[in-house]
Amino acid sequence: MSKRSVDETVITNGMLPKSWKCPHCGRRQKFSNEDGEIFLSFMKLIRHCDNCGYLHFWELNLTDDFKRKVVGMIFDMAERKEE
Repeated sequence: MSKRSVDETVITNGMLPKSWKCPHCGRRQKFSNEDGEIFLSFMKLIRHCDNCGYLHFWELNLTDDFKRKVVGMIFDMAERKEE
């Protein structure tokens, strides 16, 4: 069995951390502000390690409970604006 060349992380209801550690070579990598924006816009991000080129993939998973809370907050804000 061969080792996968892409490592995957699923983040549930959260944001990207400020940095990540390459699981292949152990070197710490920093995320840019643009990486965070891409992650929130597309709910996915793929980056390579600057040291060894190993690929890592992050995916954002939003739970139904989280989505309901966000929609509820938006409705509450809209109702307050109308008053």
